[in-house]
Amino acid sequence: MERQIVLQAEDLIKCSGLGGPEGVDKPGAEGPRGITGPEVGEILGLRRKASERILNELVKRKCVYRILESDGKTHVNRYIHIEHLHAELFPPVGDGSRTALAAPGAVAASQASQEDDQPEEEEEEEGRKGKRQKRLDITLLRRIEKTKALLQERGVLTPLDLKRAASHDEDGLGNSKTEMDRKSALRIMEAVARQDSRAKLDISGEGTVKFVYWSPTFTKEAATARVQEDVKARLEQRFSLAARPGKRSSSALAITDNPSQLAIADSTPASESKEVPPSTSLALLAPPVPPRPLLPGITGPGVERRVLPQSVSLPVPNRLGAAFGEDKRHDQRILHYYGFHNPLVARAQLIHGMLLNKLGLEDGAAWTVSQVVDEMNLEVFLQAVGCGVLNPELDELLLSQGPPPRMKDLPEEVKVLLMNKTMYSGAFRTMQAVRRLLSHLAKLGLVMIQGVASKALEQTAAAAASAPDSVPAQTATPVQLRYRIVRRVDLFTFTADAIEEPPANAGSFDFAEPAAFASYWRRLQELTEDWFTRTRPQDAVPEDEGSLSSQGEDNEGGNPAKAALAVIGGRALVPLPANPLLPELFKRKNWKRLPWMTPFQRAAINDFYGEMEATSGKREKAASEAPPVTETQVAIRGPLRVLTARSAEVLALSRQICVAADRIVKHCKQRSAIGAKGPE
Repeated sequence: MERQIVLQAEDLIKCSGLGGPEGVDKPGAEGPRGITGPEVGEILGLRRKASERILNELVKRKCVYRILESDGKTHVNRYIHIEHLHAELFPPVGDGSRTALAAPGAVAASQASQEDDQPEEEEEEEGRKGKRQKRLDITLLRRIEKTKALLQERGVLTPLDLKRAASHDEDGLGNSKTEMDRKSALRIMEAVARQDSRAKLDISGEGTVKFVYWSPTFTKEAATARVQEDVKARLEQRFSLAARPGKRSSSALAITDNPSQLAIADSTPASESKEVPPSTSLALLAPPVPPRPLLPGITGPGVERRVLPQSVSLPVPNRLGAAFGEDKRHDQRILHYYGFHNPLVARAQLIHGMLLNKLGLEDGAAWTVSQVVDEMNLEVFLQAVGCGVLNPELDELLLSQGPPPRMKDLPEEVKVLLMNKTMYSGAFRTMQAVRRLLSHLAKLGLVMIQGVASKALEQTAAAAASAPDSVPAQTATPVQLRYRIVRRVDLFTFTADAIEEPPANAGSFDFAEPAAFASYWRRLQELTEDWFTRTRPQDAVPEDEGSLSSQGEDNEGGNPAKAALAVIGGRALVPLPANPLLPELFKRKNWKRLPWMTPFQRAAINDFYGEMEATSGKREKAASEAPPVTETQVAIRGPLRVLTARSAEVLALSRQICVAADRIVKHCKQRSAIGAKGPE
């Protein structure tokens, strides 16, 4: 007599306990394999609904255990016989305790073997708990096993190491759809430490996992030293991109025949070098970076970029703090306190005006980025580049009467503070910011970029090549980028289709005329505002997704400039025309600008702020020195005085120094936020 179909399904699940869905035992298999619901229906010849009813019956009888597997967007139920549950993979869960994996979506519990002696209400509650806990993330389990092997191989792992290993090993640690984040790396490291007592965690005072190390091969002190060496090596590789000519160090940059392949030549003796265990899964060093292409419109050999000397490093918290003996952090609030403009168009306009006044329109007049910075006035520098570190000497310079000093004429301490701030790429922040603004002017056609051969660089390269231990020199002639003002510029209207509606000439400007500068920027803003007005009917956010798809269908095959607006955070973006000079022009926030305050105005606002601060301090001191309140006395404290743009004192000062009242209030709030002190 043929066995019942329910018993056949149970036998099939029992046979596939350690052998996979085919029912063939696999020696050395770790944990129960089980079989999925679709595989049960396929083997027994059942339809999906019938197989689900049978499997639900077996789960209800507590003959099999059901686990929900999830790997990305694929979800499937796997069934394992109750006799084959592995104690290590599915530990019993106590009251309120977490499982061995301790991660959402990766929790497995074996409560099916508990005795059936609880009240009905408790059984229902336990059933809900079990339903929440019966979920197994195959990706996380695979990552945990790979991390164990990787930890035994390397000995020490940090969250950054694990993330980099995942990016190079998508089949094991990684995921082709998403990258591993820091939270997942920390959970994997905690799970490895719980499952294997030989894996030890180093936890900081805030409770954050710093790294995990393999105790049979590393002590905690040795693991800490190893992590510090890795961090130092990454910093050296990141900031020391190239060695100065004639100053080779232990990690010089060797240039091979193929310029796209760079290799680090280690001159350390073989006896002193430390052997690093090979690792095929973990690649701590980034791949070689291909050379950056030249700027548009430039032909000729490659361009040398200004890099830091190899002896310069970036300690923590930053290099300015080490130079001045105190913490000098770059603060956004201090940037705005000194007059920095966030709008990009306003900063580009400042640089353009400065070049017209200083550089001029003479034939052959061209400056490098360094010359542009040296000739820049202090007020233009603070508005276009900015200073994010509070400095009393800089405050005194801003309050001094007379013409603003040039950057090359500043005191040495202030000049170092303003110009020697470096970025993570190793380049100077000042040079990077000015170079970016000059590239925007070049896109607008206001500045022309020239590549000029540098004799000084040729002599330096020749001297370095003649040295006995020099690095092979480059065959290309070194050049420098110089920027020259364009005298005559034409403006054209913006159009959605350059073929159907060709752009018309909106004006020609000769910057040799005094009024051409203001006329050009005013006309450019008018053209941009006109484009805003023409595209205003499209600014409405679509009511549903169907409206977006319908717009996309209408524009399919047409000009990309007519495409529908992208909606980000419930706010519609202005579409770009077919002939955008600079995409940043079509953001309204880039056209705002605050007027620069003169030294007289800044000193008047500082005096006003000091008086208000002294008055409030006297009130607090009088309140603290008052006699103690008894049972028969009632202390009535005066109301707190809040100054706004409508206060009488602020309005009086505004009329006196010709500064808007809200600008005065904003400057006082900035001083209060950053804790700036007035000059004594």
